[in-house]
Amino acid sequence: MEHPVLTAIRRAGFVPFGWFEIAPGDFLPENARFAILIGNAGPEMFRRFARERNPACDTLDQWTEDVVGALARDLDAIAVYPFSKPPLPFLTWARRAGAGFISPLGLNIHP
Repeated sequence: MEHPVLTAIRRAGFVPFGWFEIAPGDFLPENARFAILIGNAGPEMFRRFARERNPACDTLDQWTEDVVGALARDLDAIAVYPFSKPPLPFLTWARRAGAGFISPLGLNIHP
């Protein structure tokens, strides 16, 4: 049976790409035990964005903060974003979560 957190992520239209245990220096809240990386695959998230956004003011980043923020609150979690300032080490986290590796050209590649 799938974990309820992963089910909630999928029901919200996102894909859980992997997770890792929090370590010192991860720039995440000290009381956090693990992090789950979520994202999208295929066109469904963009269809949802087109349906739900307010064209007058919602950028993809703003919509993502609203939708993922609500999901995080429902799960009693904290959301952080790759477009946040200061930048967070999402590429390093992706590799630790098994959601990427460094190619010979130095690019982070999702399997």
